[in-house]
Amino acid sequence: VIENSFNNEVFLPGDKVKARNKLGLDKEKKIILTIGNYVKSKGHVYLIQAMKKILETYPNAILCLIGQGMQGNVYQSLISELNIENSVKLIKHQKHGDLKLWYQSADVFAFPSIDESFGIVLLEAMACKLPVVAAASQGPSHIINNNKNGLLVQPGNVKELAESLLLMIEKKTEAKKMADVSFVEVKKYSHKEKEILKLYKNVLDLSQ
Repeated sequence: VIENSFNNEVFLPGDKVKARNKLGLDKEKKIILTIGNYVKSKGHVYLIQAMKKILETYPNAILCLIGQGMQGNVYQSLISELNIENSVKLIKHQKHGDLKLWYQSADVFAFPSIDESFGIVLLEAMACKLPVVAAASQGPSHIINNNKNGLLVQPGNVKELAESLLLMIEKKTEAKKMADVSFVEVKKYSHKEKEILKLYKNVLDLSQ
């Protein structure tokens, strides 16, 4: 098995204030970031519902949801129904190289997918030293060691998702420790193309 890869020469830790300045984001806000297509399997509905609970403790929190897809109207309706329009931002799909600034600007990365085979954006967030909270679906469970390099929650559990995100915001020392561990461990997922190339060469040699 050769896992998916990410570019650790692009996705790196950066200055949060500078990143927010470039993106025009408020320096005082608590920013929760998630990235993924607007489809049911990504679990964004649960994250939006969790945001309602998070705002009870941190009314200045903002959820930035970057992506595109058919579920966008569903998300917008739910946001309006929960009366949290000022706290959830649906952001159009960004160029891959521009995502680095978003990772660097955030306080925590949420990955609520209920059905996920891997999760490259999770690796990118970890490479930017961003604390991560993910649903314990197949991919994230392979990448994250719970309470060591991130937090895992039961897929679809709004209460647990909200509590874990709040923990990452409130317990800065613990969150930083997990982010530091993930930053070291995630490097093993970089430049997997070398392993793939080696595999292809071996297959070609055997076929001759």
